[in-house]
Amino acid sequence: MQNSSTGFYGKMPSQGDFVSRRLPREFIHFWDHWLQNSIAYSRDQLQDSWLQTYLTSPIWRFALSPGQCDNRLWTGVMIPSVDSVGRYFPLTIALALPASTNPFTLAGEFKECYDAAEKLLLSTLNDRQFDMAKFDMEVSRLSAQFNTTMLTRSLPAADPRFIPKDDSNNWHIPQPSADVSVSYPHMLHILVRQRFPIYSLFWSKGSNQVQPCMLVSRNMPPVSGFSGMLGGYWQSGNWEDWAMSFPMASGR
Repeated sequence: MQNSSTGFYGKMPSQGDFVSRRLPREFIHFWDHWLQNSIAYSRDQLQDSWLQTYLTSPIWRFALSPGQCDNRLWTGVMIPSVDSVGRYFPLTIALALPASTNPFTLAGEFKECYDAAEKLLLSTLNDRQFDMAKFDMEVSRLSAQFNTTMLTRSLPAADPRFIPKDDSNNWHIPQPSADVSVSYPHMLHILVRQRFPIYSLFWSKGSNQVQPCMLVSRNMPPVSGFSGMLGGYWQSGNWEDWAMSFPMASGR
């Protein structure tokens, strides 16, 4: 199973305008349209506090189910960035995966791949030492890392079209062992698709203003909710806040 080439799009401090490599026009148009509208809306919401909120906003990892941009799943990492003349716009590394790929499996099993993409994105902020040719080459190699992860891990296979019947009250779920956790990503994907046939998954380690979290949206996150992604203003955009609490780790 081969993936598409990994590319990037957005702004970086060493360049005077938008930069892009190896991403199709359809994705760039789709992604740019969502970000431009989201940024404009968040500027109106946050006014004078927008710039500081944007500059300290979290790094977001994402997976977009098929049907958003085209018939493939798109995934990647996005960081806040700026070009050399001070125009603010995120920089994104992205690639397309087969439509059968489970977004929740990516979030749980591909941490090393996203860590590598995040490290590359952060390297662009070091303007004095930044090497565009090296960055471009290392981004292109991420496709192989995603592919290797898929081949070396025993990930469950399932019919991506399957959705439980509305009148079904009992489910039989095959398992390779008694460890029920292996089925969690598959169950999550099925249950989310039952509510949101086309959806996006964003997750983040957080920032000083935003706690670590996961966002699930029908289609893309609403432009009215982008200020939540920047600074934790979850009351905007009709984000439904799930009442969940987690014990502090020992020693913290």
